[in-house]
Amino acid sequence: MKQPMSYRLRRRLAPLARLLAPGYGYCQHCRMPWKFVQGHIVNYRPGRGVFVVCEDCWPLVTPPQVFLHAIAATENWEDQDRARAAVNATRVARSTEEER
Repeated sequence: MKQPMSYRLRRRLAPLARLLAPGYGYCQHCRMPWKFVQGHIVNYRPGRGVFVVCEDCWPLVTPPQVFLHAIAATENWEDQDRARAAVNATRVARSTEEER
């Protein structure tokens, strides 16, 4: 069985790991990308779940911490959605200008 990295080591390696895994999400607790750690699924309703912390961090976090990490993750999703909407709006505006 693979021995998990310590939390402190994951936190120290996370910035480098995120450079090596662009575009990947990451554990909201240790910040390691999902490419290198396995997410722990937290069900928010039957059949629906999300992973905001990795399996190695799961035993270390309290329910209030998981809640705060989930809020942080969804804020990131909302920011990404806003960014995508802005890019799409720009594309529509440019294509409309080009048609004129």
